[in-house]
Amino acid sequence: MESFVNDNFNTYLPTNKIEDLILKTMPVPIYKAFNVRTIDPIIHSILEEQGKYLNKTFAKTLISVQNKIFAPMGHMCYLWKLLEDIRRNNERGTHAPDSVDVIDFRQILDLVEKSICCIGQANVSINYNRRLEILKKINEDSKKARTL
Repeated sequence: MESFVNDNFNTYLPTNKIEDLILKTMPVPIYKAFNVRTIDPIIHSILEEQGKYLNKTFAKTLISVQNKIFAPMGHMCYLWKLLEDIRRNNERGTHAPDSVDVIDFRQILDLVEKSICCIGQANVSINYNRRLEILKKINEDSKKARTL
């Protein structure tokens, strides 16, 4: 487990790989909670009046990290539904042929591993951006900071 977590929490995977390998099979559910909240336009006008502006690059970075945090929710919601069906059937004493009586542990393990991978990518993104912000302060050159 340590090796799997280490690989997924410290190795960057391009977003398109995550989408192809993980999110295509179970996309993030369309719930209000899984959307990045927008900043109220009034806040922008207040800042503008004060001659202050938000760092748009930093805001985009945080949005990217938030989207990475939402990524495992498709798999987690599916797992939750599967386990909830089992609990409900057990509480009712229902064991109809179409009810969920047997857990496919390989399927559950796959869901957990994909969720860990997605959460790990959010961690990788945070680590990268923290280092980048520090290097920008030292170098005062964004391109050089990214190269380092």
